[in-house]
Amino acid sequence: MAEPEPDADALPPLASAAPGIVPVLPAGTMNGVAVETHLEVAAATGHALVSLRPRHVRAWTATGPGHTTGALATRLGSLGLGVAELDPVTGWDDPRRWPTVDLPGDVLDDLDLAAAVGARAVTALVMPGEPWDPEAGVDGLGLLAAAAAERGLVVQVEPFAWSALWDIVEAAEVAARCGAPNAGVLVDNWHLQRRGGAAATLDAVPFEAVVGVQLSDAAAVEGLAPDQMAADSSNRLFPGDPAGALRPDAMLGSLLRRGWTGPVAIEVFAGEPTDPLKRARRAADSFRAVVTAAASRGRTIDG
Repeated sequence: MAEPEPDADALPPLASAAPGIVPVLPAGTMNGVAVETHLEVAAATGHALVSLRPRHVRAWTATGPGHTTGALATRLGSLGLGVAELDPVTGWDDPRRWPTVDLPGDVLDDLDLAAAVGARAVTALVMPGEPWDPEAGVDGLGLLAAAAAERGLVVQVEPFAWSALWDIVEAAEVAARCGAPNAGVLVDNWHLQRRGGAAATLDAVPFEAVVGVQLSDAAAVEGLAPDQMAADSSNRLFPGDPAGALRPDAMLGSLLRRGWTGPVAIEVFAGEPTDPLKRARRAADSFRAVVTAAASRGRTIDG
């Protein structure tokens, strides 16, 4: 894949119609794109933040001399970018399954990696097929958040449609019960709405518990798809697509109306290889449009 030339048609930093809403170009939207290219097209299209996968960062550091986490942090700084989150961190949710009473080593390694690249947060998932016990989850999240705090990190729990932890209200309750000030939730409207949620669902979630937001659109469906993971990977649309029916502006508007600020990512997973710069521009255009609509109409749109 040829390297983009971001300086040729670079956009100014993405202006947001809602103050405090910060644009993120996430790893999902840049799926299959090399880390360096991801960073370059994010900067070229005015995004302020990126999200990164632990496996992608580790693969990049293994590619040759000079590819260190420090070098990656320096490159991010030279491009004027920050890291919204390292996504995902798993294996935290049930201390009873840990080999010892301490957080597993691979979880600590992910936290160290997030800190080394200057990430703001880590995204905590309960993986498909893993059982979920809220009581154990409270304990696990508390220990994860404590270790994250030692490294200057926030933990955002992301419920998703085919996880045993799919309920955003339950996730927010677990984050509150663990008692850690650096624990909260990540709202993804696709996952929320595929499980029957709507903009009004977020009324039960304290807006200060929302660490970040991911937005996309999709055609209307009834219930869950037989293969929910495949549907998530292939059926998302950019906000503003005429075929979309999820109204992500309503979801974001329900938070903006209560004064929420934070990072917002347009997450639409890449299918067939596409031009990274064009895809980043599409995400930037969608960000502008959905934030403008959310700021102007807010909760007058009932999702």
